[in-house]
This record gives sequence, structure tokens and C-alpha cells, in this order.
Amino acid sequence: MKRLVICIILISISFLGISQSRTIIKGIITDSSGSPISNTNVTITNTSKGTTTSYDGIFYLSIKKFPSSIKVSHINFRSETTRLKKSDLSEIIDDTLRISFKLNKKVNQLNTFEINSAKIELLYNKPFVSIYDYQFYEDNLLLLLKEKRTFKIKLMDSDLNVLKELPLAIDGTELYKDCFGNSHIMTEDSVYQLWIDSLGISLIYNCSLEKFNMFLNPCQTKHNKTYIFKQLIANSQTSMFYYLNENKDVKYLKRIRNEIAERYVRKKEAIIKKLKQPSISKMSESKAAVYGARDLGRMLHYIDNLLTHIIENPLFSINNSIYIFDHPTDSCWVFDENLLFNRSFYIDYESKRGWDKELIFDEVEEKVYAKFKKGSMSYLKKINLNTGEFIESYKIEKHTFPTKIKIHNNIVYYLHKDHYNHGNMSLFKQGLY
Repeated sequence: MKRLVICIILISISFLGISQSRTIIKGIITDSSGSPISNTNVTITNTSKGTTTSYDGIFYLSIKKFPSSIKVSHINFRSETTRLKKSDLSEIIDDTLRISFKLNKKVNQLNTFEINSAKIELLYNKPFVSIYDYQFYEDNLLLLLKEKRTFKIKLMDSDLNVLKELPLAIDGTELYKDCFGNSHIMTEDSVYQLWIDSLGISLIYNCSLEKFNMFLNPCQTKHNKTYIFKQLIANSQTSMFYYLNENKDVKYLKRIRNEIAERYVRKKEAIIKKLKQPSISKMSESKAAVYGARDLGRMLHYIDNLLTHIIENPLFSINNSIYIFDHPTDSCWVFDENLLFNRSFYIDYESKRGWDKELIFDEVEEKVYAKFKKGSMSYLKKINLNTGEFIESYKIEKHTFPTKIKIHNNIVYYLHKDHYNHGNMSLFKQGLY
């Protein structure tokens, strides 16, 4: 009996020691099919402590207090929360408690609005408040706006209630979402990462715009467990798409060369070289030298204007395949789940009148639209991803010169300079049904 009492006391002391020390939580997050989900936000509720999962869906957290609750959230899946009880202490092995989450994919996002193609709805309009940019964050909208001379980030639900708000000490120009699913605020020279949890919104990292464009901006998308990158060479006129295999070796996926743009670049370099010659100068006493310098300057300005209108070659991840739109050759290249070439199809919209040199991707419905302009009105034409032909065409009915057009779950969102709101930018939407 005495030995039994001693054992009970020792066990109690052991559990007490564990509860007072830190415990490592090792978790794995998978979808309904058992595939790991990377870049999932993991937070301890009512604290600022959190992390994200690795490419194989695994995360580690240090926790001191029991009971506690852990929440996991991902933009494409429904959030889940589990409560760690004191009874879970008995399952700790080598100071580590192993848990798992299985998340269900979202079927419809931002679908609480009843809207059709003939109806346009004003989403956000406040006196003297101008919206600079917006993003879709889980089931909500993330707005970058200026209110009372102060830039702010606001997280709003589908009923337009403000869930969280962060006044900014910086002047933001736009929002950017990287291939890891993280949101950033762009300024003229810096980039700041946003962190959203139960406590609110905060800025956690910042770096120079130059560093951001060098390391993070090239990442285009995540495909299974692989990240695909885009490198611009030849003065940004040639696109190189590549990825890293399991051995971290660089594997090139597709090279897109714009020969016309490259000729412009070579012409520009030759003009700059001529302008450096002593015999050609705007400050020369020779009229021929001055006129020659002016002509070369005008030609240089003309070429710079042409290069700023060179068409992008976007990449989209659709139905477990990679689609790369190669505009210089009027084709789209499709790669399968193993990043092996599958097929290509012809595209001819860039030769059609009115194309605004932009493709818009609906990530939820996995549809691609080409943007067209006719006068001051904008049109969206859905592309058949088997034939390259247009399936349907939609007109933004009410407003002229809409900007920041985005499509999410068959709904088009855009900013428009609202004359009823003192010329400030307001957010509107229109259904594509």
C-alpha cells in the first residue's frame, strides 16, 4: 500500500512538472484525401503565437498552458479549432504531443450575395474614403484604403461588417499575395507582410522592394509540393519558367522569347551608346549635334513607351495542371501534375481589336478571362481552356474605365472613381451568370 501511494505521488509530480514546462506540439494538416496542406496558418487562440505548415503539412508549436485551443486556417479550406485538455498530457512522448487536422475544401466563397449580370452592387462607399486596393481573404475582403488622411487595412465580412482594422504609419500603394498565400502591403520602396489572427492585424516583416523583387516576386505558384518560378532576362523581355526538384536541381519548364521586344532593347542600347559620344550632345555648340541628340532622345522615349506595353506571359495552376500563356507564339502550353508537357492549343485573342493585354484568373472556379476595352467600357471574355476560343462574353454594365478588375467565384469586382463620393475610388461588384 505504501509503495502504491509513493507511485501515485511520483506520477502526480511528473504530470505537474509537464504542465508547468513547455510542451512541443507537432501537428500535421491534410485534406479529405490525406494530402498534406502547406502554408496553413496555425495559431494558439487568444495569443499572438502562431506558425505555418511546411510543404509536407507539418508544423511545430511550443505551448505552456493547458487547456489551450489551436486554430488552423487556409484560404482554400474551412477553418478548424481543437482544444487541448489536461487529459492530453498523458499522450505526451519525449515532451512532444502529436495532433492532426483534416480540413474540408471550401465549395463557395463570397457567395452570400444574390446577384446577376444585370445588377451591380456598391460594396464599400464612405464619404471622403478612397480605396486603393483589395484582396480576397478566406470568406472575407481585405481593403487598403485612406480614411481621414490615414492609410488603413480593413478586414470585412460578406455583410460588410468591419471585423478587424489596422491604421498604418506607411503610405501603401497596393496589396500583393505571394505564392505562399501571404498578403503584403507595397510602398514605393518597401514591402510589409500582413499577419491576421484572432487578436487583429499586424505587420510582422518588411524588406526593400529590390530584395522582394529578387527573392519572393519570382515565385509564381505552388504545384503539389513544387514551387514554380519566373525569371526575366534580356532586359525583362524573355521569360524563363523553372522549378526545383527534390535534389534542389533547377529544371526549366518553358522559355518564352519576345524577339520584337529584344530588337527594341538592342536599339535602345545602341541609342544610349550614341548619346554618350562627345560629338552628339544637347549642350554642344554645333546645331547638328544638338538636333541629332534631340532626335535620338525622342526615339529613346518612343522605344521606352513601346517596352512598357509589352504583353505579359502569365502562368496559372488549373485542375492540377500548369497553363503558361505564350503570347509571342499565340499558344498556351499545358503541363501535367508531374510537370511534363501534355499539350498546347492556339490562342488568337491578342490579334483581336480591343484586347487590353490582360488575363484575369478566377482561382475558385479556375476560369481564365481576357479583358477587352471598347471606348470607355470593359468586357470580359471567358477562354475555353481546350480550344482557346471564347465561350462567353460579359460587359461591365454601369461604369466606365473600371480599374483593379478581379474575378472571384463568378463575381467580378472592380474599383471606380465615384463622382457621388467626391471623386474617390469605391468598390463595386457584378455577377457573371
